[in-house]
Amino acid sequence: VLNYAECFNVYYCTDGYKLIDVKDGAQYLLVPDGKEAPDDLDSDVIVIHQPLERIYMAATSPMALFDAIDSLDTIRLSGETAGNWYVQDAVDAMNAGTMIFAGKYSEPDYELLVSENCDLAIESTMILHSPKVQEMIEMLDIPVFIDRSSYESQPLGRTEWIKLYGAMLDKEEEAADFFANQASIVENLKDFQNTEKTVAFFYINTSGAAVVRNPEDYISNMIELGGARNAFRYADQPEQHLRKGCFSGSGFSYDRNKFTFMKIEINMVYSDCFCIAKAKHFRYASSGEAWF
Repeated sequence: VLNYAECFNVYYCTDGYKLIDVKDGAQYLLVPDGKEAPDDLDSDVIVIHQPLERIYMAATSPMALFDAIDSLDTIRLSGETAGNWYVQDAVDAMNAGTMIFAGKYSEPDYELLVSENCDLAIESTMILHSPKVQEMIEMLDIPVFIDRSSYESQPLGRTEWIKLYGAMLDKEEEAADFFANQASIVENLKDFQNTEKTVAFFYINTSGAAVVRNPEDYISNMIELGGARNAFRYADQPEQHLRKGCFSGSGFSYDRNKFTFMKIEINMVYSDCFCIAKAKHFRYASSGEAWF
């Protein structure tokens, strides 16, 4: 049963088979150990054989979920070096040699994937920008699962993807317990009064452009849950920014394409944000504050 997630479903079938249906993505059939996929299975359904023991984790966000259900031992290959992981247990596993670097998502070490008998590649939606890489991995008879948890609009929706990985690893009970604990923490904040402080959340991409999140995505909602307001909550309504005195006007653009991120021209960020970000906070609009 899903309470918050909207981007996937898991259907439990007879004889231990499970079907994962990812919204706007693909369907994946989890085949129990010792069994085979049905002969009449639709050709578009991706087959994943259990048990999974030698995963290539090219996506970063699922690592914390695997760690939460004590399943890092199923990940043999990493798309990040030890120094880039935010999960300490993953760092420890790489330092111990039980998890090894196999190249980043766009440049995997195909020979290593084969020699290590990789049984599943878990990718983020960034792999959609490198379709030839995905095609090559699949040509090696390694199924590719694309994690779309970043498309969830609620923080708990993204966290609830732990139930998907719990189904994948036959750890449904552990996943449900972890999620219930996290949900109770958030639900206890329901009467928390918002401070009305504003938070400017953005990053600089490789092209040098400043990118802010969709005002309806999980990051924006996390800011609200934390007791603040997203400074870019009207990013899809430039006229609201002007009306509220948030920005000077020129240089603002909105992009709903691909990851539903919005972009701000770098000259606007430098003048309105970057040059005063060093002070940690600054006066925002006619009243209130913005925090970085």
